Amino acid sequence: MAHELILVVEDNRTSANLTRAILLGAGFLVMEAVSGEEAMDLLASDTRLPDLIVLDLNLPGMPGLDFARKVRSVGCLIPIIAHTGYTKRDWKFPEMAHQAGCNGFVEKTGDIDILPRVIESYLESAAKARALLPENWKRAE
Repeated sequence: MAHELILVVEDNRTSANLTRAILLGAGFLVMEAVSGEEAMDLLASDTRLPDLIVLDLNLPGMPGLDFARKVRSVGCLIPIIAHTGYTKRDWKFPEMAHQAGCNGFVEKTGDIDILPRVIESYLESAAKARALLPENWKRAE
């Protein structure tokens, strides 16, 4: 897999810049939004849909979990990875992310290899799932 488009929804410029650099270094294409509202606008536009969404949970306006719920409520199946400073040690954050519709949960640890590996695993799973869908359900590329 190469050149998949990843939507990064992150309001903190430092985190957004680091995430973009990590993803570009791993061979992904990156589009960015600084809020849930801006991300919804991007998804509703006529531009190419992302292959995966990396979502900060602590966003101004529409929080990340609300964004995930809204995306799922309209039937969008794009994989969503919660990328947050909240830790897995507090079990409620991964569980809350999952209940809101996120497929995965990655802590912002500073380990630059984790996020691309998790993204790759979800992209592979999504590609396998799409291959099993009837032809009229497949997204036009």
